[in-house]
Amino acid sequence: MRGTHVARLKGLDRVLAVLSASALFLSLMVVFAPAALAHHPEISASQVCEEGEVRIAYESVSWLTTGASGSAHNDIRIEIQVNGSGTWVEVGNGAYNAGNDYRFSGSFDAEPYVGDSLVVRARAVGPWTNGQGGGETRSTSAIVVNLECSENATAVDPEVSLSEVCGVADFLVVPGTVGVTYLLDGQAVNGETITGPVSGTLTAVAEQGYRLTNPEWSFEFQLEAGDPCPGEVTPVAPGVVQSTECGRQGSVSFPVTPGLRYLLDGLDVSGQTLPGPISGTVMVEVLPGYVLAEGAVTEISFLVAPAEVCDEVLDEEIEPDEVADLEVLPFTGSDTGLLVALGTALLGIGWTLVRGARRREQD
Repeated sequence: MRGTHVARLKGLDRVLAVLSASALFLSLMVVFAPAALAHHPEISASQVCEEGEVRIAYESVSWLTTGASGSAHNDIRIEIQVNGSGTWVEVGNGAYNAGNDYRFSGSFDAEPYVGDSLVVRARAVGPWTNGQGGGETRSTSAIVVNLECSENATAVDPEVSLSEVCGVADFLVVPGTVGVTYLLDGQAVNGETITGPVSGTLTAVAEQGYRLTNPEWSFEFQLEAGDPCPGEVTPVAPGVVQSTECGRQGSVSFPVTPGLRYLLDGLDVSGQTLPGPISGTVMVEVLPGYVLAEGAVTEISFLVAPAEVCDEVLDEEIEPDEVADLEVLPFTGSDTGLLVALGTALLGIGWTLVRGARRREQD
């Protein structure tokens, strides 16, 4: 009987031990349940490309997403830490409420952190709307920023047109290349037409979200103004002056015309005056940079007739003894004897000259 009693006591001890363990477990549940149910912000993040830029997109959610009491918060900060050390830097913020289903999202520029690792965290500033907690945080694992978002773009040479028409300048047309900005003296000239005379060097830079496949590209150019159009010229006929007096010859005057030369027997007579009698054909030579007017002649003939021969004065022989028969004019205040002697001498000279001339003719 004693043995049975002892066995029962041991069984009772076991029951009491189990009951004690159960009571302890329940008490622990009461103690740790609030901590397990405490609100905190959840956070997730990843690299994305937006308009050619690498960004970090994040989403933060209240731990209790059912909207139960205590899940709302008005000041959740999104912060980052670079390369696992240093201070946390705020890059965004939001709030949990019924209107956004207790979650919000956003993104921030990650270009400054390319090659670095970032840890993103959400931090509750101050207590939740039910007055509980405050300061809770959750963080992502490290994200190495290495996403390549830029598209390739290639700078191309412009089209250059060298003028072959007078009065038209050389020009080039700058292309319009997606992802490329072409610069001349620091100014964007995409799609523009550049007209001579001008020289310079085009360079290229990548637009946002692109990278140049030929970053060393440049294009030097020199555009001319173009040759001037030839001036139109019309030859002018020589000025002919015919003789109007016997024994006095006429002349011909050749003009001076810009863009032309007047040639007579191969010689340039532009601007010259030649005495007559003369005739011929002057050739018109067009100088470089000029063209003849439509219908203009290239040969001009002229004639300067010889002057008429003046009539001859008949010679008359006067004998010396006939001088005495000349009528003597009345005295007018001059010495008549002196005048007569002078007249006689002149007649003698004239007679001598006439006889000499006749003798030469006879010879």
